[in-house]
Parts: sequence; C-alpha cells; structure tokens
Amino acid sequence: KAFDPQHVYGYDGGSELAIPWDALFGLGTNQVPAGTRIGVVASVCWDPEPDGELGGDVAPNNTAASLPTVDNFEEVVVDSDSDGVPDPGCQAGVPGAGGETASVTLRAYPSPSRSDVRISVVLGAASQPGRANAEVKVDVFDIAGRRVAAVFRGSLPAGRHDFRWDGRTASGESAGPGLYFMRVRVDGDDMGTAKILRVR
Repeated sequence: KAFDPQHVYGYDGGSELAIPWDALFGLGTNQVPAGTRIGVVASVCWDPEPDGELGGDVAPNNTAASLPTVDNFEEVVVDSDSDGVPDPGCQAGVPGAGGETASVTLRAYPSPSRSDVRISVVLGAASQPGRANAEVKVDVFDIAGRRVAAVFRGSLPAGRHDFRWDGRTASGESAGPGLYFMRVRVDGDDMGTAKILRVR
C-alpha cells in the first residue's frame, strides 16, 4: 500500500519502485555486469525550499555525516556468482572479513500460506576467506521478535539450498494465523529476512 497514513498495514506498508536492469545497464533483458552490486539509500524527507537539498532523514540512518551528505547505504548484491545474470531476489549483502561480501538470497513462499512454507537460500561466497562452507541458521520469528521454530542449523557450501517449515512451533503446535519472518544468519551475521503471512 503506497499510502498508509494510519499504518494499518504495518510492515506491509510502503512503496515499491521497479526499474528494469536493461534501463540501468543497457545490456539487454535480465543482463547485468558480472559481479554487480548496488548501493541504495532512501530519502525519507526532501526539502523543497530553498534549493531542494536532501533533508529530514534517510534510511538507513547516517552514521556520522549531516545531510545532505550521506555516509551510509544498503548494499544489494545483484550478481553474487558473477555470471552476468541477476540473482533471484537480490538480497542485501553484509561485508565480511578481508573486504569480501557474503551474499545471500532468501525466498519464502507461498504467502499467504495455509500449510507448509518452502524456503530457498542461495549462498554466495563464504564470509571468511579460505573457508569452503559457512555456518548457517534459518529461523522463523513472530511479529514480536520471538523465535517460533528453528528450521536449519549446519554448515553449507555456496549455492542453492531448499528447506521447509511445516508451520509448527518448536513445541510441535501449529503456528496460528499472522505475520511471520524467516531469517537466515551466516557465520553469525543476519543476512536476510522474508515475510510469510499464515492464514486459516
């Protein structure tokens, strides 16, 4: 919902801007430069007067600079395997040791869901140089931030990995209707979150 002044839709509120990759790079449909990463920052408020400079606030928040200078951004890893094709979902990356970026694409579906939820995790390079595998945790949280279920714990190589949440809590009870968040952690860092709406 692009216009939600009463915040009725909570985390589902907001606006979406879609730009075709070809409009950005001119390489053809679904093509990007190999290894593409994009820095993204949103202006929450723009001062129209007197000179239209960036003001108000930005997301993510500045760490030290004062607007209109921006010193913080969200990095989106577009092509983690450097094949010139955008990764599915293009999740944000987290800087790892040695200046590398451990990239993760997380997808959970279907939403809304009445039964099982399928979770797809695509791992890019390991966040620690010299390691072939990464330590991965996939969890389900409720809207209050409480962990509902642990879906996976273990060591995984780069590539795609598929999991399933059967809609049950850690105690074996069926999770009630509502909004849930699938979260993936890689080598201790939060690497992505996906929302699932469970319905009766």
